[in-house]
Amino acid sequence: MSEIGHDSVSESLHQSAKEHLRAFVDRIERLNEEKAALSADIKEVYAEAKSNGFDVKTIRKIVSMRKKDEHQRLEEEAVLATYLHALGMLGDTPLGQAALQKAFPVGRAGGIREIAVALEQGATAAQQGKKLTDIPYLSDDPRGKAWERGYVEANAHAVAA
Repeated sequence: MSEIGHDSVSESLHQSAKEHLRAFVDRIERLNEEKAALSADIKEVYAEAKSNGFDVKTIRKIVSMRKKDEHQRLEEEAVLATYLHALGMLGDTPLGQAALQKAFPVGRAGGIREIAVALEQGATAAQQGKKLTDIPYLSDDPRGKAWERGYVEANAHAVAA
């Protein structure tokens, strides 16, 4: 008799778990349908923008940039400008010089020259065997990210060699 009662309790618990699982799956499926509908709506907006003469690739880039906080965006732009400058792709033209001066005024923390110096300092620190934690900049200073990148890249080159 006790086994029968035990089985019925186990069965009701098992049924309850099945119902919970089914409810979760149903909710997830509904949300996926909503997500698909939103994705279709977004695709339509991009198509409308394109039909009005806008460059969709650039709009996507703007949307991506606006998702990031200002500090993260400025940091990425500073590193990109540093790399472009190092490759001679930006600063060798009058327009590039003007853009660099506007984006990274001399004397402002994070200026293009300060970023380039920090990148080089990081590489030198790695070559000298210093620790990554020896970074001389505060965490919110864009030069710190450049220093860290220089350090990491120098270590990557040393490992590859």
